[in-house]
Amino acid sequence: GPTQVPTVPPTPVRTEFPTPPPTPVRTELPTVLPTPGPTQVPTLRPTPGPTQLPTAPPSPVPTQLPTPFQVPTAPPTTSPTQLPTPLPTQLPTTAIPAADSCVDVDSLIHNGKTKDCEWVIINQRCQPYAHLCPVSCDQCECLLRRSVCSSGEDCCSGVCVAGECACLSKNELCSSNDQCCSGLCRDDGTCAGSSTVG
Repeated sequence: GPTQVPTVPPTPVRTEFPTPPPTPVRTELPTVLPTPGPTQVPTLRPTPGPTQLPTAPPSPVPTQLPTPFQVPTAPPTTSPTQLPTPLPTQLPTTAIPAADSCVDVDSLIHNGKTKDCEWVIINQRCQPYAHLCPVSCDQCECLLRRSVCSSGEDCCSGVCVAGECACLSKNELCSSNDQCCSGLCRDDGTCAGSSTVG
């Protein structure tokens, strides 16, 4: 049967349709429609009053304007992201002739003055400079007597004494005429003739 007490208070004015369900919060006056719930997406600008849910997440540093609803960008990195470039390449070097190659030097010093191999030939200075001008002096294979040397291997005689190519004295063992001071290596493998060394 009918209830003695109404469940919902009567509306101040007559409505054509039944009133909607109660609003989620109390209102001073009856509302026509219930208020919508809180928005899911944070607002771009501050709301006039407190909201039930936070607005945009806080930015890592203060901003002049409110931050948009997107997530703030990542904080700056504390170290370089890319590795440093490798060291610059060395300048190309001019190829150095092999130790066993036979080439003349571009220049040489004689009594404090710069000379060249052409000067050596004109002035017949192959003895002191054949090691620097082996092509011009025709001594590529080995250095002749009294030529400047660093070891016996430089000399045709196989003998280097006090920095000069020397020769073998009489009766010293030899294998070629160039080794002997006399210019003759006998059949028995010894030098003939002069006994002078150097």
